[in-house]
Amino acid sequence: NWTMRRAVLLAILFAAAAVPASADPTVLRTGTSPIINVNLHSGSVTIKTWNRNAVQVEAGAGVNARHFDASAVVGRIPQQIPAWSQSVKTMRGDATLPAEVWILPQLAPVSHDAVIVRGDGDATITIPTGAAFVSARAIGRGSISLDGYRDGAFFLSARAGGIDLRDVSGTGFVQTVRGPIQATASSFDRLRARNAIGRIFFSDCAAQQIEVTSVFGSVIYDNGTFAPGLARFESQDGDVAIGVGGNARIGAHSATGIVATEFTGRANVQGSGGDARATIGSGGPAVTASSGSGTILLYDGSLRDHANLVRRAPQIRASFAKRPARARKGARPPYRV
Repeated sequence: NWTMRRAVLLAILFAAAAVPASADPTVLRTGTSPIINVNLHSGSVTIKTWNRNAVQVEAGAGVNARHFDASAVVGRIPQQIPAWSQSVKTMRGDATLPAEVWILPQLAPVSHDAVIVRGDGDATITIPTGAAFVSARAIGRGSISLDGYRDGAFFLSARAGGIDLRDVSGTGFVQTVRGPIQATASSFDRLRARNAIGRIFFSDCAAQQIEVTSVFGSVIYDNGTFAPGLARFESQDGDVAIGVGGNARIGAHSATGIVATEFTGRANVQGSGGDARATIGSGGPAVTASSGSGTILLYDGSLRDHANLVRRAPQIRASFAKRPARARKGARPPYRV
């Protein structure tokens, strides 16, 4: 029936015309150590790496990318990166992150060109493995994911979305107001992480200097290790869980809550109620954990091996049910003490 065939053909043509063709990726050639700056007013960004001296941007027409030569970048790299003050209303009151300044570490003494990505919409950005500094802000409801970025500096800030770090190392700052922060199989020379109401979850990570704070969210550092340096975990009104996979000395304090402990290996625990001190293994790096009204859990290894302990902290139990996947079998963080 020619009439029916013609109708079907027209329907296919109209359907094809209604679906816009996907834009080809934008590829910008760079040097070996570029600076990447991403600022999205809406949409989420995924950043990954490859072994090419180029930046590839896969996004819609609302996102634009531009390359700047090293001559335009020299002398314009800020040494202090501002984290804006942000606040969110909750049933427990306002949760506010005050303004804070993060100090950018000294970058390698080589020339740095730059790629700046701006606009609205989701974007997947592939960057050189040797990128010196990655800065990304998701101003709307978008999330930020950083995967496989090693031995560099990064500054990540979101408003309502989450931030996800996988196989990341180096020095960084991570902030989100409403969303969760999670890091998996990563190691940090220096890390500052904070949020207002989302959970913060570190799984199989290592840190030399780390400071993690939340207003109403829970903070979990599960099966982690520490090198000598600053290690501080704090929630104003949420629960805190510290699971150590090596040696450490932990001091814990909850103003109106309790500190609960459970160790299957060698550990010396002193204190009761809202205060406890634990020497795990042979001792070593000093770690502090504190909460205003939440429960603090101290243990060795992973919380999944301490079923009785996790029941003591309902907020932690709920967060742990949404935990990220464990690192691949046999993978270990570099800071094993």
